[in-house]
Amino acid sequence: MQSTYTHSKNNNNNLVGALTNKILELIIMEINKTDMQCKIQNSIINPLMFLIYKQLYPYLYAFIILIFLMFIMLIALLVCFFIYLRK
Repeated sequence: MQSTYTHSKNNNNNLVGALTNKILELIIMEINKTDMQCKIQNSIINPLMFLIYKQLYPYLYAFIILIFLMFIMLIALLVCFFIYLRK
């Protein structure tokens, strides 16, 4: 009884595996078509990138301003250091 169940289970696994591989191959073939890639780009990737940019741009601007202020402070510190050394 056990061997019949195991044999049936292996056949089902082989069938499911083969079916899954065939479905994945068909999906990959469809995705690799140029018109499908354009649809994916225009319908999924571009809107997703826009939403990410829309959510993150205040932080990006704050980071750029912070780096710029640090650069100005570094220059001011170097100027003060050179003035101190001249005395």
